[in-house]
Amino acid sequence: MTFGRPSTYRLLDLEVGEARDFEAPTTADVTRIARNASQTGIRHDRYFRCKTNKQTRITTVTRIR
Repeated sequence: MTFGRPSTYRLLDLEVGEARDFEAPTTADVTRIARNASQTGIRHDRYFRCKTNKQTRITTVTRIR
């Protein structure tokens, strides 16, 4: 049984080395995605790297550990 709200970004499904892309049209979206990845890592002992392509406005989150 799980409690709480369902995950928006599904970062817990990523295996080491896998990546997922998210659209981030505004600076606030980039910050929100990065913060969410950071908090997920802290809470579940995982490490993520976020990189944003400024031309396409897509943020890539990669699980590194």
